[in-house]
Amino acid sequence: MAQSNGARQRLARVSLILANKSARRATATSDSADALTRSILAKAFRGELVPTEAALARAEGRDYESAEALLARIRPKPPVLVKRRRRDTRRASARP
Repeated sequence: MAQSNGARQRLARVSLILANKSARRATATSDSADALTRSILAKAFRGELVPTEAALARAEGRDYESAEALLARIRPKPPVLVKRRRRDTRRASARP
């Protein structure tokens, strides 16, 4: 059966409408996924997704050392420089 010209045009119009709807949904879904990713990363950086080590240590009654305290404890101490007295390089015979 051959389709009439009008039927082909209607089918093309409906196909275009459906394609546009699908494209809009895909864009919206992609935007939502991007927003969700940003939201999850923000929560992770704020420490809101899982308990922090400090919170776990408090709950278990154990000590907790912050990263700052750990670094201060293990950071090598600068060497202490001792001033040496200059050795007299003059010859003994040159002295009066």
